[in-house]
Amino acid sequence: MNDSETCGTASIDDLRIMRLPEVRKATGLSRPAVYRAVAAGELAPPVQLTARSVGWRVSDIRHWLATRSPAQVRVNASESADHADSMRGNA
Repeated sequence: MNDSETCGTASIDDLRIMRLPEVRKATGLSRPAVYRAVAAGELAPPVQLTARSVGWRVSDIRHWLATRSPAQVRVNASESADHADSMRGNA
């Protein structure tokens, strides 16, 4: 079975789990911004993998990206960068 095959209605790739660094790269969000989006109900909550690790389904991240306009994604990414700069004292 390859990634293009389906399991029910979801492809195998859609069921793949992304860890936080990959989610951050895909969304352009900082760690706190990812968790703020989850708390606000804008992003699906992560899946508990073990007692101390979580990840997000690729399908959930794709859905979040699809519901954003390109301008929103750029704004979120720049807000994340601004937040990171302020945390480092570069504001």
